[in-house]
Amino acid sequence: QSMFNESGPWKRDLWLAAERLELARFELADRLDEAYDEIAEDGFFYDPGTEVLYQVERDLLFSAYAMRRLIGMPTKITQKTAASRINIVNFPLKEKSKAPDFWDALGEADMYDFYTPTHLNVPVQKVCNYLVHSLFPRFAWTLPGVTFPNYWALPAGHDLSKQDPREFAGWLIASDYSSAKALTFVPLNEFVGAMKRFAEDDVTSLNIWTDAEGNRHFKAT
Repeated sequence: QSMFNESGPWKRDLWLAAERLELARFELADRLDEAYDEIAEDGFFYDPGTEVLYQVERDLLFSAYAMRRLIGMPTKITQKTAASRINIVNFPLKEKSKAPDFWDALGEADMYDFYTPTHLNVPVQKVCNYLVHSLFPRFAWTLPGVTFPNYWALPAGHDLSKQDPREFAGWLIASDYSSAKALTFVPLNEFVGAMKRFAEDDVTSLNIWTDAEGNRHFKAT
């Protein structure tokens, strides 16, 4: 028996990952501080934040794959949920700039224009594709009550720009699909909301029919 045909474990772990990511919004900065305090005390020679960030990145990429997997189960998830959309922000590639490759992803993302954002409402599946095929998922930080695009656009010397951004806001994604056009900001709250919709989704009615060409169709509600 293939587990790819069973949605229960996917939905269960998707919900658990959503809860962990919700906690990370306000706790991640403190967890990173604690990790660096440990290296000062114990003398480790590797980056102590790596494990902390890995756990968040693991939940992100697992969730993107899980939602794509559930969309591919037409009898296990309703069409309404499969067609869910979320709000994202695109920062365009600067004119005459080259899209980043793997090595560029390790440095600054200064090939993108953070001062001319475009706000979009797109299918969850599109965002999941970006994440699964990402060159890098970069963590985005802000201040409480300030959206990441507004925080990033603060002028130099602004009082808020002098504060330490300790709220985990989401991810900046450049995928092999989108990097030549824009860097995409995926807000944490938007993505977690989609995760929970998928995890809680229940099919109560299933209509199956075969068209004149013999193709089978499913409509789950």
